[in-house]
Amino acid sequence: MEDTPLRTRIPLCVKAMAETRAGALGECRNSIRSGQGNIVGYIGELLFAELFGGETLEREVVGDLVFDCDILHPVLGKVEVKSKETTVDWVDLNYEASITDYNPNQRYDHVAFFRVNLKRDLAWFCGYLSREEYFAKARFIQKGDYDPTNDWTARCDCYNVYYRDMKRDLRLKPQPFRGTGLVTECERKATLIGAENLQLL
Repeated sequence: MEDTPLRTRIPLCVKAMAETRAGALGECRNSIRSGQGNIVGYIGELLFAELFGGETLEREVVGDLVFDCDILHPVLGKVEVKSKETTVDWVDLNYEASITDYNPNQRYDHVAFFRVNLKRDLAWFCGYLSREEYFAKARFIQKGDYDPTNDWTARCDCYNVYYRDMKRDLRLKPQPFRGTGLVTECERKATLIGAENLQLL
């Protein structure tokens, strides 16, 4: 069966909560986008919890670092959620995830990735890996290096992995977004993202 990123609409309540949390957090030191990515980051965290379960955690900022994970999940343990903003309406599995080299000692068990289109209120769950798997698969990109596969120049040292090399087999909650005002159109029999090409629209 076709393996694709899971697409979902972003409920207004999730977006509003992300904006509130981002405003309270402010700008973290070493932020690549001077704090502008906080809303996108929180949307990814909230969507992960709504789709797959787990408890969202408040970020603790200590000096230059943010500790330690975003979600406590009953199966994956400590999950760090990374989100990238996009302006297009699709995600290709040949796109890449990135983890910056600012906080290499951050402690988490798994890392999950989203792409977020704020203008269209759309998001994609692109996959996840254990921390060890991610860095075993990653290629290092140095700040200032041009990456022709993405037509992109790195703004910081980072480690990249293709979405095609990630897992997408997390079980959806029985009723994602229940009580949030979002009507989810998905087949109830399709409980495994890796087994069904779900689109929560």
